[in-house]
Amino acid sequence: TLLLLLTPSTKEKVALKKIRKKIEYVSVILPPETVKNPDSEKAKSLYEKAKKIFSKDTAGSYKNTLSLLQKALNFFPADPAALSLFAKSYLYLWDLSKKDDDFLNAVRLLIDRALKIAPDHVDSLLAKTLWLIRKKERAEAQKLISRLIQENPYHGEAFLIEGELFFLQSLWNKAIASFQKTLELD
Repeated sequence: TLLLLLTPSTKEKVALKKIRKKIEYVSVILPPETVKNPDSEKAKSLYEKAKKIFSKDTAGSYKNTLSLLQKALNFFPADPAALSLFAKSYLYLWDLSKKDDDFLNAVRLLIDRALKIAPDHVDSLLAKTLWLIRKKERAEAQKLISRLIQENPYHGEAFLIEGELFFLQSLWNKAIASFQKTLELD
C-alpha cells in the first residue's frame, strides 16, 4: 500500500505534464560574431555591470548577467571576458536548461570563440572546465582545473568548480576542502 501512495494518480500525471509544458527552459542565444560599428566602451560598461551581478551567485543574477552580456556582445563581440562570463552564466543555469547536446554545443561555441581570441584566458578556461563537467568528461575537467589552480592558487572560482567536480564524484572531503578554500579566497 505504501507503493500506491507514492505512485501519482492519473490526475496528478496530467497536472505534471501541464507544469512541464509551462516551464521555460534556458536556451542559449548566440551573439553576433562581428558588428559593423563595434563600441568597446559601451560593451565594457555593460560587462562591468554584468560581472557585479554575476557575483551574487543566484539563478536570477545569472539570468540578469546574460541579458547585460547579450547587449554588451552586440556592441563588441570579440571580448573574451564577456564571452566567457556569458558561457559560465549559461553553464551555472544548467539545471534550468533542457540539459541536452544543443545547449552544450551552443555554449561550446562561445567558449571556443573566447579561446580563439585569447587561448590562455583564465575565465575562458574555467568556462571550458564547467562545460567538461556538464558534458560528464570529468577526467579532462580534473586535469584542466588542477592546472588552473596550480597556475593561480588564489582564484576562488577555480576552487568552487573543483569542489563541484569532487562533489559529483562523491569525494566529500575533497569537495569540502575546495569549497572552504573558495570561501577563504572570495
